[in-house]
Amino acid sequence: MGAHQLVGKDNAPEHPRSEKADGEARWWAAWRERRDLEARERLVLHHLDFARIMAGKLYARRTTDEIGFDEYFQLGSVGLMEAVDRYDPNLGASFRTYASHRIEGTILSGLEALTERRRQIALKRRTGQERLRSLDGTTDAPPEDAFSRLASIAVGLAVGFMLDEAGLYQVEDASYGDNTYTACEIRQLQRRLLKLAKELPERESKIIVSHYFQQVPFDEIAMTLGLTKGRVSQLHKRAIGMLRDGLRGNGGVDLAL
Repeated sequence: MGAHQLVGKDNAPEHPRSEKADGEARWWAAWRERRDLEARERLVLHHLDFARIMAGKLYARRTTDEIGFDEYFQLGSVGLMEAVDRYDPNLGASFRTYASHRIEGTILSGLEALTERRRQIALKRRTGQERLRSLDGTTDAPPEDAFSRLASIAVGLAVGFMLDEAGLYQVEDASYGDNTYTACEIRQLQRRLLKLAKELPERESKIIVSHYFQQVPFDEIAMTLGLTKGRVSQLHKRAIGMLRDGLRGNGGVDLAL
């Protein structure tokens, strides 16, 4: 047949496995057998583009731009690392088949948590702005000089902060973990605030309990009580003033204020 002899199909040399495939097999062996962290890192880097593709598919199906692609990809990377840690080849599925389910689940769960966290942050910011506007209002109080007005706002915000803390502890056991003098004083002050809040007039009490202990914004409280949001803001300021005065005295809240 001359210099160029044909090689039969049966006699053809096999294609060697790619270096990447050989490398991945070695990394899996090192990770499974010795928990070699360098091998784990190489496996994660090797499949990182797959996590990016999975994140991209979910990002393309998004219904809002509230969360960017980088956060999708970050969550997908976490899912990939979890897949590397838990993958068992004896189950019969390829790694990427197994990893796809974990990556998608991690992204979806993470998005839910991120969305809820952002809602809570937005609500807290909104609540803080409502309180500040309420305490800064002067429709139900005589004009004040700038220093007195700022001092009154600061005291009102401090009372609001203590109410927030009191709301967190109202259903807990009466014992207090930190027995230092300051901690005990704060605890007693929180208990007194809870008592004073219940002694407020009915509407003021409902506003304080709903807003500080149940985190309900002013507009929702207004709908519940059949009032305007502005009126709720005025009653909130009045209630904070009554609580402040109640903390200064030895008796209950002066309901005649």
